[in-house]
Amino acid sequence: MNTKPGDERIMDKALKTLFLAAMLLFSAGSLAQSPIFIDVRSTEEFQEGHVAGAELIPHEEIAAGIARLQPALDTPLYLYCRSGRRAGLAAEVLRELGYSRVINLETLENAQNMQEQMLLCAKSSDAPGCSRQETPAETAPAAFPPREG
Repeated sequence: MNTKPGDERIMDKALKTLFLAAMLLFSAGSLAQSPIFIDVRSTEEFQEGHVAGAELIPHEEIAAGIARLQPALDTPLYLYCRSGRRAGLAAEVLRELGYSRVINLETLENAQNMQEQMLLCAKSSDAPGCSRQETPAETAPAAFPPREG
């Protein structure tokens, strides 16, 4: 290969830049976890209606169900049931397993509102009820802030 003086330095700089760009893309991808909506109600309740794309994991099966999904420990997990009681029980188990972003939305209606708001905020962070928080996945509708637990 025929190289001119300085070509090696330019190639070295280009390779370093390419490597840095690849590392940034990998890091950004691993940090931006897509939220998972988890319906902890019964199969019958789930069949009557649920959040689009929600995972059905009855609250008494939460440990085995989350093991099947294997999300990262920092993935936002949005739980809901009929009143919030079962979601609260499941949230405790998930926290004991090391999940750090567990949010009890309490009811199906709240979960649907959250999902709608997340879609709206994804289109425009200037939309009503959207704010520039750490991640858009945790932007709560102004109507109800999610409860931890």
